[in-house]
Amino acid sequence: MTATTIRTLESALTAALIANDAQAVGEDWVYVTPTGPVSRAEILGAIAEGRLQHFSFETIGVERLVVRGDMAIWTSHEISTGAWAGTPYRTDEWITDIWVRQSEGNWLCVMSQKTDAEG
Repeated sequence: MTATTIRTLESALTAALIANDAQAVGEDWVYVTPTGPVSRAEILGAIAEGRLQHFSFETIGVERLVVRGDMAIWTSHEISTGAWAGTPYRTDEWITDIWVRQSEGNWLCVMSQKTDAEG
């Protein structure tokens, strides 16, 4: 796993989120917010139904990749925009994604941790 590879995977995940493609995001994905984990059914349902919409993700600073065997941890500082139940939002956040290499050799994002950045 290289930084170039992870950026390609992150771009695909971002595209799936922007397209509200819950299936492409993946059934095994866990989403953790500053208030705690969100159930898989809740987050994927919100994406599939369009209650949660993502419009953009822009990396604005630090990017860090740590690879340990079949696991990669990617952290970046990003600005994201979207809407929740029709109400627009813009967030400055730290995002950590955990990727796991599957037996077929492809990588799957199994968890995303979003934390609000302090101003």
